[in-house]
Amino acid sequence: MGGDDDLASVVRKLADEFTSVTAIPAEVRTAGAPRSLPAGSTRQLYRITQEALANVYRHSGASRCVIFADYRPDALVLAVEDDGRGFDQTATGGGHGLANMRERAVRMGGTFSLNSGPDRGTRIELAVPYGDAPPPLAAGPGP
Repeated sequence: MGGDDDLASVVRKLADEFTSVTAIPAEVRTAGAPRSLPAGSTRQLYRITQEALANVYRHSGASRCVIFADYRPDALVLAVEDDGRGFDQTATGGGHGLANMRERAVRMGGTFSLNSGPDRGTRIELAVPYGDAPPPLAAGPGP
């Protein structure tokens, strides 16, 4: 995977490989016009998606999953959602996968969220700003 690879293409290939190996259908949906990401971001997003899919396979019991790449005006929102058994988010697990995904997102200047519950599947979502996005306006004293 080179630095200039299109994220949607890379994620589609990963989803196809996942489906081929696990027999769990992985669909890729995109929205918005693709934009350039900061250097190294495609590789980090690939690794996060790879870890999310590994979790789907290892833990979810899902019959399908969907990967969303939404190119919004200020950030790319990437999500992986499954229809598996979900889990209690207050319970502590033994792995490092979720923490690693969160750390990668933060290193890219992004955010990471997790939504799961028993019997309702799991969705991880991260938002990563584009390299050319202007910084948010600082909240200063009011008039």
